[in-house]
Amino acid sequence: MSDDYQHLQPSARVWADEDAVARVRRIRTDRWIAYARAEAALAAIEDVLSFPKRTRMPNLLLVGPTNNGKTMIVEKFRRTHPPTEAQSMADSNALIPVIRVQMPCGPDERRFFGAILDALGMEPWRNDKVAARQDLAVRLMRQTGVQLLVIDELHNVLSGAPIQQLVNRFEPIPLPVWTENDEYLRLLRTLEAVLPLRRPSGLARPALAAKIFALSEGILGEIVAIVTRAAAHAVLTGAEAITSNLIEETGFTRPSDRRRVAI
Repeated sequence: MSDDYQHLQPSARVWADEDAVARVRRIRTDRWIAYARAEAALAAIEDVLSFPKRTRMPNLLLVGPTNNGKTMIVEKFRRTHPPTEAQSMADSNALIPVIRVQMPCGPDERRFFGAILDALGMEPWRNDKVAARQDLAVRLMRQTGVQLLVIDELHNVLSGAPIQQLVNRFEPIPLPVWTENDEYLRLLRTLEAVLPLRRPSGLARPALAAKIFALSEGILGEIVAIVTRAAAHAVLTGAEAITSNLIEETGFTRPSDRRRVAI
């Protein structure tokens, strides 16, 4: 490993001498960025997974704006609890501790149980009876040792149930938009340290941090998108560091402006 690139974490230094194509691909790869609220959410989900069986099991609800890290938290947790294939198990049944499904638009139970069956690896199933799908989904979840069911886009059930039902049954874990505080600056420093640019950018410097925050409107996914897009541009142009002008050159459009664009 090179002794250069001290602004990078060791895992990123090994990439810094690669060619532009390899580094841009590395920059654009999804990565887990740890931060306090995400770690707290992971700990809460882990606590639910460890609960003994009881009449009413605990439920959690990750609450936050679109593109603010909910999916990344869920995927991080799922990778921590990977499935075990059937051939590795004594009873020849796969072990799937965590499954994730997307709630269909509207309160469609048939499609919901179909999504569970799909997540469990079932071939397309023609039986359209809700009761039959439910029975098979529950039976397979027990057979494969499912301990946690993650439902994405749960707000879609609101067309069929009052919001108070969610309040009563789910403990909310809020993931609000970010503020320009020390945690935000730590996030920028972490991002800079994992992207293989050959020169330091100083993303946490006041002017640059403020620019990134204003463009992102405090949404985590937008912060990451701004920085990674600028980092790729820095590699391709030979700048090797992110600057305010370079961010402008990427043509990034803030979320509120994108929502106003007519389709």
